[in-house]
Amino acid sequence: MDEIARAELIEREPCPRCGAPPGSVCRANSGVVAVDYHTGRYAKIPMLKSGPAIRIPAARGPGRTWQPGPPKYDGHRTVLRRTDETVVLYARSGRVVTQHWMDLAVAGMGLRPGTVLDGEAVIWRDGRLDFAAAQSRAASSTTWARALATRYPASCICWDVPCSTRTRRSVTADACRTPSAAPSSWSSSPMSGRRSRPPRPPTTGTSPCSGTTPCVNRASRESSVNAAARAIRRQDRASG
Repeated sequence: MDEIARAELIEREPCPRCGAPPGSVCRANSGVVAVDYHTGRYAKIPMLKSGPAIRIPAARGPGRTWQPGPPKYDGHRTVLRRTDETVVLYARSGRVVTQHWMDLAVAGMGLRPGTVLDGEAVIWRDGRLDFAAAQSRAASSTTWARALATRYPASCICWDVPCSTRTRRSVTADACRTPSAAPSSWSSSPMSGRRSRPPRPPTTGTSPCSGTTPCVNRASRESSVNAAARAIRRQDRASG
């Protein structure tokens, strides 16, 4: 594991000592970026807890004035497709995962048929995202996943609103607005290759379209969408 990957792993959690939020490096008492990550921040990571002190990468600016980094929204990449009759959710690989995120599927029934959302399925607990809870949901059986959904409802952070699979035109966020969703002020047209301006931060609850600044790279996003698109085409051919 290189130092950047290790830093991203540590920064998934807030620091209990300096209060740095997820996505930010640790800070010293003087208000600058610390030289090392505080031990309590990675003490629960098995592969790191027993090793030596972990230095903050030079790219993170040790010694410079500390500033909060971009928010981290770790969950499971999910493409949500609203068909004429139902909602289907796909994992990054194109595998259908609707049964594991049934609460999102139910919320997605409020979307306009033909809408496709590319985003991240996340779970909020105690005012913050719980990546372990999202992992547990994704890896559980369908029966247990529904029980977990009752205790800890999921939300969907929407990075992109790809083209409608039926009309092949750009779909605006107005098409997927719900009472619990973030206000719509953006659109995206992957057909033209243009990126949208970032929408407002996400809201809690089972929202099928809550947005924020993407924390994943473009190649990862396109790979996720392409895999799901292939699965959609296979399903359409089978049903046709």
